[in-house]
Amino acid sequence: MKWTDWVILLLPVALTGGLGWFFNNKLEKQKHLLQKKVQDYSLFNEKKHTSYAEVYKLIKMSEGYVFSLRGYNETLALTDFNAEDLKKYLKDFMPNAKIDTVVSMWDNKNFREAEKIVREYEKLRDLRRAENSFYEAKNFWLLNELYFEKDINEILKEYFDALLDLFLYYKFPDKETKNDEIITLQRTIKEKFELLRSSMRKDLSIEK
Repeated sequence: MKWTDWVILLLPVALTGGLGWFFNNKLEKQKHLLQKKVQDYSLFNEKKHTSYAEVYKLIKMSEGYVFSLRGYNETLALTDFNAEDLKKYLKDFMPNAKIDTVVSMWDNKNFREAEKIVREYEKLRDLRRAENSFYEAKNFWLLNELYFEKDINEILKEYFDALLDLFLYYKFPDKETKNDEIITLQRTIKEKFELLRSSMRKDLSIEK
């Protein structure tokens, strides 16, 4: 048999094998690409769920701290405190020098003036806690904005704007600010939060 006959005989086999290898290789690459896309989507979806849960928790905490700045707040009764109790209570939010002053007043039975100073520092503590909590929530959202749907990002922006306005009313009280304005702002914040919660639930397919 001539070599040309062998070529004619083996050519279809070689072509079939080559095409088979080509298509199998192509199919394998497509398979890996699809698996990567599925994995990437799964990771994105997991991060999205985590981000929604975390921002929800942070804004609830922030809202609680801001709203508690106005109205009735239950505070510790200091009348039963001795000097040691007072030091332990004050060390987390009052400078040491000021603590010594208050304790000295306490020892000298000047309870009214001492308590007045304590209450002033409690207000500063509450303002600082509310402000820190607000920016912790907002910064978390900004750093993870990619994982939130466009409409939810818009609601979050409106929510944080309103909550910041309320906080600033409390931090810098203005005699010209009417109580009705604050009540309206509080209502707006609650409405935005309810809209946010509903939108999050729908986006996460918790409810249809």
